[in-house]
Amino acid sequence: MQAVVIGPGLGRNPSVLSNAKSFMKKVMELHLPLILDADGLWILLSDPGLIHGYSKAILTPNAVEFARLLEAVLGQQPRLEQKDVAANADEVEKLSKALGCVTIIRKGKEDIITNGHSSIICNSDGSNRRCGGQGDLLSGSLATFAHWSYMAHSKNSKLNAQLQEFGPSLCAAYASCLLTRQCAANAFKEFGRSTTTTDLISQIHKSFVCLFE
Repeated sequence: MQAVVIGPGLGRNPSVLSNAKSFMKKVMELHLPLILDADGLWILLSDPGLIHGYSKAILTPNAVEFARLLEAVLGQQPRLEQKDVAANADEVEKLSKALGCVTIIRKGKEDIITNGHSSIICNSDGSNRRCGGQGDLLSGSLATFAHWSYMAHSKNSKLNAQLQEFGPSLCAAYASCLLTRQCAANAFKEFGRSTTTTDLISQIHKSFVCLFE
């Protein structure tokens, strides 16, 4: 294994969640990137300390999932969505710090990415239609980018400026957000309002080449 994603399609059966929790502990023992999405985030509601301080953990909540985490960890309700991105980012940073500075991607109109110390906003153009399953593309590509980023960082040779400044988790998170938005934009141009996540997947190669090669 090089990186692990837990959550998409997991469900909330207690025995499944218990096994997933044990697996998460093993992943952290192996010091692998751990991406938590969907029902993987549900596990943290009852045990937020599980990933506290694990620097290779990356959480990818949407607005509803973020609100649940904020309530579970800080006992707060999120402010209503504001036009002031900086104010929204401050809220995400507080949650990251409370969890020991793990990386969080708060998905939305602007994707807010933070590790509690540094923050990046991804607001590149995407699709006019957000379809179900789009977050799975983000979390899956994020695992790949996280492995690549940590592998490059461990070699510690001629790191690019962004990797040096922001570190592997933030860079991987930004790359996955950028790729997902590019896939969505390309798919919408072709399929319009009938766009599905399958259409986004077919755009991965084209979008990757456009952005990174």
